[in-house]
Amino acid sequence: MFYEFMKTTLALLVIVLLRLNAQAQGAVNDTAFIAEAVKNTISVYDKFLEGQQLFYTGSLFGEPVRTNETHAYLFTDEWSQEALTFDSELFYPVPLLYDITRDQLVTESVSGNMQAIPGDRVDNFKLRGEYFERISKDDYHGSLPRTGFYQVLYDGKTKVISLRQKLVQERVEQNKIQFDYYEKRRYYVLHGGKFIPVKSRKALISLLADRKAELKAHVKNNRVVFKNLELALPGIAMHYDLLIADQK
Repeated sequence: MFYEFMKTTLALLVIVLLRLNAQAQGAVNDTAFIAEAVKNTISVYDKFLEGQQLFYTGSLFGEPVRTNETHAYLFTDEWSQEALTFDSELFYPVPLLYDITRDQLVTESVSGNMQAIPGDRVDNFKLRGEYFERISKDDYHGSLPRTGFYQVLYDGKTKVISLRQKLVQERVEQNKIQFDYYEKRRYYVLHGGKFIPVKSRKALISLLADRKAELKAHVKNNRVVFKNLELALPGIAMHYDLLIADQK
């Protein structure tokens, strides 16, 4: 487990440093002294962990049912050490999983249990290099389907976000129920104080119609492919922001 690994690594590091120091001074290795030093170092580390207990206030996490290789988590079902902003305070590293069937962040507690992190106290987090932010739909005239975590693809005036979800499909195989998880993504572009769903090139150009000609030229000159909206939308939104900035 992550925290046990950290404590063991720290203890070994203390032993190595003390032995090097003893050799450098020609001193006799004092086993009792080293043991006490390791004990004190681990105590300091435990106190440090106590400061991170703030986001362990959630309930124990009940893992989603799983019958095959598919799962409810985003990217992977393996722990990764990530950055998380909780009650406006940054924590790193934090073992994280993200259950996107329930929009639920999960961490590993010091005791090794899977712990649900209270989502309403999380401002943002990173997962596998991608940035996620908690966004309230009430802040944008109810234009989003829910208040929760969204992946931020472009964080400019014309902000682009993605809602990532996994849906569960049941099927019967050899007289047993199998649960298959498959991902669904929706994209939203901020315009006029609201997040507007965008599914295609036509929808985006129509949304940003005041710069329609320039955007069409940009798409053509740069050979923007809209089959991958995750790549196409941020670039167009950024170009639009540059155009309206120049207008001022």
